[in-house]
Amino acid sequence: MTDVPPRPESVGDAPPARRGVLYPEHYLWYVLVSALDLIVTHTVLSYLGFEEANTIADRVIDAAGFGGLIAFKFATVLFVVLICEIVGARRPRVGRLLATAAIAISVVPIAIALLQLVLF
Repeated sequence: MTDVPPRPESVGDAPPARRGVLYPEHYLWYVLVSALDLIVTHTVLSYLGFEEANTIADRVIDAAGFGGLIAFKFATVLFVVLICEIVGARRPRVGRLLATAAIAISVVPIAIALLQLVLF
């Protein structure tokens, strides 16, 4: 048999390393909904002549074009995911609720834009 060196006490006392993220399924849906928001926004702005209702997004488009809006959108996605991870590490149910709320809130502008497409 081979001798296994003893582990230092500090390593044994450390919590196990965590891999991945806390709510991967939620984040997958959140990224999908965010991408759909960009697709619908591009469609209604570019092809139908609508105006951006979100003041911040409108200013980003004016300053940096649609590419800037894409960067801004996914910077906000990253920010929300980080918040969910930080909160979820301490309070898992609250972190999951935040991730679920992010998805639900992100669906609203898509639903409104699609409704506008049907009505107009």
